[in-house]
Amino acid sequence: MMFVGLWSLLHIADAEPTCPKGAIKKHGKVDHQAINEASGLVVTDNWLWIHNDSGDSATLYAIDKKGEKRATSSIEGAFARDWEDMTTFSENGKPYILIGDIGDNKERRPFVDFYVIEQPTSNTNSALLYTFKAKYKDIGSKDTEAIVVDPKTNDILVFTKGRDGIHHVLTGAFPLPSSVQQDAVISDVPALNEPKFNAPEIELTEIHQQTFATLPLNRQYQSRLITSASISPDGEWLAVRNYLSAKLYHKTTDQEWNEVLQTKPCRLPLPLQQQGETLAFSPDGNSLWTVSEGERQTIYEIQLVWE
Repeated sequence: MMFVGLWSLLHIADAEPTCPKGAIKKHGKVDHQAINEASGLVVTDNWLWIHNDSGDSATLYAIDKKGEKRATSSIEGAFARDWEDMTTFSENGKPYILIGDIGDNKERRPFVDFYVIEQPTSNTNSALLYTFKAKYKDIGSKDTEAIVVDPKTNDILVFTKGRDGIHHVLTGAFPLPSSVQQDAVISDVPALNEPKFNAPEIELTEIHQQTFATLPLNRQYQSRLITSASISPDGEWLAVRNYLSAKLYHKTTDQEWNEVLQTKPCRLPLPLQQQGETLAFSPDGNSLWTVSEGERQTIYEIQLVWE
């Protein structure tokens, strides 16, 4: 049975959502020498697209679900300072990838950077459509490793890691390809590898915060730092992970995200990983995938099972 649309069958009005069990399935090890510190993950029908953490070039790598190398796509015109997460979104039926250069270990960056490309499908370079900067309103600079785009509103959700003992969630509208092209300033003779379009800076507003620790963070609380997030294709389920486990939040049609994040989430076990910083829904929404960092990178699928 397909995951998408199960709400009408498995839930009743005004009741807590029926929580799935997570059946963990090991698929294999990453066989792609360039992938050494998986930090961002997008799952397509046949491939897993991955980017490394800081220190790599602006490049995406594709493996199949057994871990075998399938493609490499350098993003022309992009710069990888500290890429931490990426997510998919679509406009007019066309799929795109939003990449977040949002890492900030020392929490000093006044702005973070985002890159937009068309979702690659082959072993070719990707043109950078546009880039934009974002500022976190009122909360200052924060280290961040998790982003999603709500498929129903196309608003971005950003989850701070929690180095201050607080998980902040921010949101806002970001420039979509159609709006950027409409407002674009394009040179008659564009420079080599420059973005096709210009995009404005945006401001993201906090909608939720949760204090989980007091400083300094001990080892137990460090394991609760947020490292990735993903949203189901129908926009009804939000998965947020730390180093050990994940939470699943359910959103009904009449709820806003600030309300959803105050509800009791479902708990989802994750495989034990050396350093788990990836999580992504499959295109059918029936499972979540993760690839660990470190030398022994293993591919896991967490199948969502309702009883």
